[in-house]
Amino acid sequence: MGKFLKTINKKHKSILTNYLAMVDEFVYNVTECEPAEKWKMFKPLKTEAIRLHNELGKDIENNETIHYTEWVFMLPNFLLFGSMGFATALKNTDNITEINEDIRQLYADMSDTILNLDDMLIKHQNEMEREQLKKTKLKKQHND
Repeated sequence: MGKFLKTINKKHKSILTNYLAMVDEFVYNVTECEPAEKWKMFKPLKTEAIRLHNELGKDIENNETIHYTEWVFMLPNFLLFGSMGFATALKNTDNITEINEDIRQLYADMSDTILNLDDMLIKHQNEMEREQLKKTKLKKQHND
């Protein structure tokens, strides 16, 4: 990918990196019979989605405009709908069946990604709670 991707932990990064690869595969598939420029036309959309994801991640660190539990799901959603719109613009009578199948597959991939992100969030929140409990116990021991 080459660009910095803001994440809350290594698992989050792994899930998003995997999803980005699925999106790339989707775009490759829907542009397979198109001129090479079509593939390149998707890059600004992907770059902008990542930029927005990173900006919102910085906002969360600085002032909690939105909660990180909402933010972790945003990039897959941005890219799902952006990819669907991109593919829809390419549809014609020759490729509609294939593109519709590719869209269904990307939706399934995004659904799996959301489940993985949800599992990651649960584990992350449990770790944060354990860490907070440790801090509370240490503070109590220090004050006693």
